[in-house]
Amino acid sequence: SSDENDKYIIPDWSLVDPSLEDSKRIIVDFDINLHTDMYGLSDSNFSIAETLHGFQQIANIWAKANIWTRFKIAQLNNPVRIPDNKADAYLWWLLAAKPNQGQHTAASKRDYDKYLVNGPGGLGTEGAEMVLSKYYAHKSHDLFNWIIGAGGDRMGSLGPPIRLYFMYYFRWYNGMGNDKRIYVRIGSCNGPPKYYKGQPVTCKSWGARPWEVTTMAMSEFVRILAHEIGHAFGLHHPNSKCTSYSNKDSMQLMHQQVAVTYRNTPCGPRNPNARFATFLPNSHLIKAREKALVIMNAQNSYG
Repeated sequence: SSDENDKYIIPDWSLVDPSLEDSKRIIVDFDINLHTDMYGLSDSNFSIAETLHGFQQIANIWAKANIWTRFKIAQLNNPVRIPDNKADAYLWWLLAAKPNQGQHTAASKRDYDKYLVNGPGGLGTEGAEMVLSKYYAHKSHDLFNWIIGAGGDRMGSLGPPIRLYFMYYFRWYNGMGNDKRIYVRIGSCNGPPKYYKGQPVTCKSWGARPWEVTTMAMSEFVRILAHEIGHAFGLHHPNSKCTSYSNKDSMQLMHQQVAVTYRNTPCGPRNPNARFATFLPNSHLIKAREKALVIMNAQNSYG
């Protein structure tokens, strides 16, 4: 309908796999959470137009399985501002020397006071202690959820739809998730520079890993988010890392990016083009539909 065209990103349904053309169309709703903050450290690398185009590509990837990954257009235009006290915590998490289970070094105590206790966001001593306790919980997931307002358990359900959380950088992988919430970085630390008090925030200061140093293209973001949605739909990394790396179109979406892009494998040398791979074999399309149908029914019953 015209209302849907205005409200949601509509996939290209001509891409549905021929074997699934007569199957039931499955609709899974997603809640998009983009962010901004007073330091600009959580802002996306990409323009709104680029982001809309990227989400269109993701919808098209899953249209092959006759699944509508339903994204609201309005949510792509309205990043949520992180409160200033939480922005201080994010800055500390990225840049500061950290204590070892409460045992401060001189550097970590200096940074703790500088970024948290006396930061412009007004955390103060009590707030700084709370940040530290969340930093130690679940490998910092509790801190990250608090910063972005995700709430709830580390990867638990907040009720439908599936929540998507995007930040410029976080200290785990390119992305991670399940059928309740998905986290994906939406920038790379050598893209347009981020600044703190006029000084560029560098890859080195963030402790970035090799695969995060390359500039993130939108096609890479598309692959990462589509891959994490694949996990939400019950797909796993293939047991064999061997595939045809000569042609990007034959590289599977669900191969772990680090394994096929940045490490040599039994199949041969790494191939940087794997970071753009989006191919889904028929077996994956069918398996993804099974879990997506369960999710759709749960979302519909939730009301």
